[in-house]
Formats: sequence, C-alpha cells, structure tokens
Amino acid sequence: MTSIGTTVLGSLPLCRRYQVLCANVAQLHVRCDGTHVPHDARWIIGVTALEEREILGAWISRGAVSNAWSPELQELRRRGVERVELAATGDLRSLREGLRTSFPGATALPSFAQRLEGSLSRVAARHRSGVQQCMTEILQSASGLHARELLGAAESGPWGAKYPEILEDWRLALEQGWVLWTLPPALRRAVLSGDGEAAALNRSLRKAVARHGCFADVDEAHAFVVAALARAERRLDASHAGAVTEHNHHREGFRPRMDALGV
Repeated sequence: MTSIGTTVLGSLPLCRRYQVLCANVAQLHVRCDGTHVPHDARWIIGVTALEEREILGAWISRGAVSNAWSPELQELRRRGVERVELAATGDLRSLREGLRTSFPGATALPSFAQRLEGSLSRVAARHRSGVQQCMTEILQSASGLHARELLGAAESGPWGAKYPEILEDWRLALEQGWVLWTLPPALRRAVLSGDGEAAALNRSLRKAVARHGCFADVDEAHAFVVAALARAERRLDASHAGAVTEHNHHREGFRPRMDALGV
C-alpha cells in the first residue's frame, strides 16, 4: 500500500484508475482554546483492477462540513486519479455530492460492512451470530431478487419480530445498493472485500483514538491517524499472508490424497 497523504495535499502520485473507493470517518477531539473540539479523521482506501488495496489519503476536518468528501476527492484527482467505477461509504449522500464533481461516472454504494457492524451493535449478544449469518446470506445471494426474498423471509421470521427497525434499515440499504447485485462476480467480490477491510481498519482506528483521548492539535491528530492506520494495515496484511500460507498447506496435503484416488 502507498504511504498515507498529508492533511493539506498529498505529494505521492496515485494510480489512474480504481475499481472501488471506500471512504471512512472516525471521530476524535482536538484541544482548542481550552475546550475539546470534535474533528473528523477522514480517509479513503482504493482497490485496483488487480484487487490490490492501498490507503490513498488521510485528512482531519473540523466538525461536519457541508461539502464532505469533495476536497478529498478533488485531491485524489490532482494526484493522478482519472477514473473511479464504484465508491462505498456510510455517508452516501455526501459521497454522491463529491463524486458528482470529481468522478461523475462513478456509482456510490452504501457500506454494507458498516451497516452490518451498526446492526450487530444494536442486537443482543445471544442473537448476534444468527443475525450476522442472516445478513451475510443476503449479501452473498446470487441476485438482487434473491437478496430481497431472503430479507422478506427475515422480516416475517423471528428477527423481524425482534429487530424490525434493523431490517427496515437493510431494506433501505438494498434499495440504495441494488447495483451491487448487477456487477460481475469478481467486481462484486472486490467491492465487498474492500469494504470489509476498510471497516476493519476503521474499527482499529476508533479503538486507538479512544485509548489516546484528546489531541493537542490537528498536526498531532493527523500523525496519530496515519500511524494507527499503518499499524492496522500491517496487521491485516500479516493476517492475509497467514491465511494464504495455511490454505496452501492444506492444498499440499490434499493433493496426494486426491492423486491416490485417481482424481
């Protein structure tokens, strides 16, 4: 992955094209005139056509901004990005506004990984495994029609009785993100895996920010966010490498048994 951009303008060139952008926000506080002022740590991860992922930039902004994501996307444009196919975020409206001016051909999708995380946080601990399995089956369904059928079944079942507001949120997400089920399988996997990895990085960042507490100034906050994302990224890379190694070991042990059976 590339180094993370600066608060103002990043100097590192980027790829000309990304299949997917995943835009994330983590809240933090910065001291200002003796008070703790809320700021947003905003960052974007990009997925290339080869499914390589890289953190494209990290920025600190004070409070909510009306043109959210426009400055960040414009910076990516200035650093060489010419085309984006899809972008996922938990703040769909703001991202759409930014894409309209910077990458008008891109399609904005809701972050299903963030939606799942938010849903599970509102579910009783004993129900989380079942609800997660239900939502995962919806996301992995072969078509948008099948996804709606599974959601309808959940709404008429025990989860609909216990958590109607959560399933209503998912009904809206399916309407907003119906394009996902029209994508070729490889691109759909790239969207979901990039979105999932971005959500995992953001969880790590939020935990690190909570442990740190209030920051002395914006520069300290930005340096901390860059370092925290880099650490989380290295952990994920190591985890992926370990999973690939384990998978290869299984295949090495499995092949002789298949050979012996004449398969």
